[in-house]
Amino acid sequence: MTALASVRSEDTQSDETDEFVVAWETANGTWHRQEGPAILARNVGTFSETYMLDGKLHRDGGPAVLEMDYDTGAMRVFWYLDGKLHREDGPAVVVVSAAGLTERREWWHHGELVSADVVS
Repeated sequence: MTALASVRSEDTQSDETDEFVVAWETANGTWHRQEGPAILARNVGTFSETYMLDGKLHRDGGPAVLEMDYDTGAMRVFWYLDGKLHREDGPAVVVVSAAGLTERREWWHHGELVSADVVS
């Protein structure tokens, strides 16, 4: 198990913006957190959560990257396993418009783009 060295917060709040970044990293500077997202960020209308283990995008049972425009509701989600786009039970990339319409879906298996019937 990798020991957590620090939690770094880059708070850039001002009267006009509500921006921040909070990141969990190890002693060697690698982003890493087992219990939740390694990076939380809010920047110019967008909120994101990024899950990482030992510096690689990774999350079991859910998307490793979630990005949401909190003004419009548009969303982008990406499933990663060990640093590679991967999802067993659906698309690994999903982009949803502000109107709630799915704009893009991509099926990935261990870092390779595949057709939907391969992983479904």
